[in-house]
Parts: sequence; structure tokens; C-alpha cells
Amino acid sequence: MKALSLLALIALPVPGTAQNRVGPPPALQATFERTVQSSGGGVTKNSGVFYRDAQGRTRLELGKQVYIQDPSSGVSGVLDLETKVAHLRKLAALPKSPGSVPQSHGAVFLDARSDLGSRVIDGNAVTGERHLVRLPPDFPSSTQPVTITTETWQAFELRLAVLVKTTDSRYGETTTAYRDIVLNAPVDPKLFEIPTGFQIEGLSTR
Repeated sequence: MKALSLLALIALPVPGTAQNRVGPPPALQATFERTVQSSGGGVTKNSGVFYRDAQGRTRLELGKQVYIQDPSSGVSGVLDLETKVAHLRKLAALPKSPGSVPQSHGAVFLDARSDLGSRVIDGNAVTGERHLVRLPPDFPSSTQPVTITTETWQAFELRLAVLVKTTDSRYGETTTAYRDIVLNAPVDPKLFEIPTGFQIEGLSTR
């Protein structure tokens, strides 16, 4: 399901909540921006509104779809505002690192990290890390050697990766960013509920 694939992308620590801090994250509201530049040169941009409450629940509004995550219940969902259908599934376990490659494939690959230091993005102090993965040409879905590079800039006080850039030699470059962040914004709990009248597919809420 394509919508759930996007949810998986935005739900991870890249570009989600920083995972190495203890305690509840601060509530916030922000503008979410996503730019995809394909290897063929095409560019796709979309933006929406992102909410997170003090329980770590998140809501991302992108056009006619809404992406919701509830770590406390272990459920994520995509709400289609046009068809009034809620696609639910269990939250997948977080990978050990962005772009991690399943060992079960038996592929030999290079997995390296490097520190990018500190900087300020939109007034937020952030620290950066580059994660490089190289896959052999016999890795599933590829016929050429594959390089995947992810640059992540974490604002640890916000517990948020405010800027993430992933370059995949097969597909192109994807950049996600959170801007106009309002810290401790009042977030309505109803934003994380399935609206009345929506048909539920996938997991049952009972």
C-alpha cells in the first residue's frame, strides 16, 4: 500500500523523534516539507502540518491524507479524507540505524557512520551524522552496486530530526524538513483519533 510506505518513511527516527533521550518529548507543531528529486531529474514537492503531543503521538496532514502514529498503543494509520477509510497497522520495530539493511539477505555490504558536527538550522541547535551503506550488485532489486547516504540533523532539545537528506543511487534524493516549529504548542487529543464515520481496514480497534 503506497500510503503506508510513506508512513513508514516519515515515522522512523529519520525524520521523527530522536530516540536517545529519556522521558516524554515536548509537544510541538511544525510545517513538514518533503522534496523528492528522482534519478531521472523530476522533482516532487509536498508540504503539510505536523503535530506531536507529550505522549509521543504524531499526526501529519498531507493533502487528502493524514498519517497518525500512537506509540502507546503500537498502532499507526493512514486516514484517507476522500474515501473516509482508515488503514491501520502495527508499528514496526525501529531499525538500529537509518537505512539499515536486513542481514537475512546474506549480502555483503559496507555500513559506515561519520560525525558532521554542530550547526544551527532555523534557530535550532542541531548535530549531524552521515550514514553510508554500500550494497553489492547482487542485492535484491538491484543490478548495479548501490550507495545510500543519509544525512540526519537532530535537534535534541526538540527530540526531532529537523532535516534529513537521503541519496539513493537507484532512485535519487529525498529531503525532509520541519520548519516554523512551535514548541509546547497546544495539541488537541482528538487529532490522534479516527473520526466518526470512517471505515477501518487492517487492524481492528476493538
